[in-house]
Amino acid sequence: MINQSGYLATQIEVVGTQHKKLFKLVNELTESYHKNGTSEKLVDDTLRQLVTYADKYFLEEEELMLRSKIDPGHVNVHRMEHRSFIYDVNNMLTYSSNQEDLSALTEKLVGFITSWLTHHILATDRIMEEHIFAIQHGASSEKA
Repeated sequence: MINQSGYLATQIEVVGTQHKKLFKLVNELTESYHKNGTSEKLVDDTLRQLVTYADKYFLEEEELMLRSKIDPGHVNVHRMEHRSFIYDVNNMLTYSSNQEDLSALTEKLVGFITSWLTHHILATDRIMEEHIFAIQHGASSEKA
């Protein structure tokens, strides 16, 4: 189980709220897997929900960066990470029906999402947060 307390918490409320939904999806998958095992439907539903929600959430986060006037270079790197996540989850969705071992796929999916979210929050989102706060306190987007 992954939770948003402590080191994974964010100072930007809207971003924190969005992260909670992503954590909830991976935690529901993990909990269901441990209680009931896995199924193609469970994996497929989780992957589809992830793509749908992440697509919406990532767009909102990218719009926040643009409204905050974050340096375009950072916005582009951040956007590439988002696109890479969507691409990887879509690939898992495409190949999930070809997997004979759904347990291994479920574990791979939980590991991937947990790892990606942790890295993204601790690295990329932290930088975004620092940039937004610096700009709000008078720094230029280039110096933020």
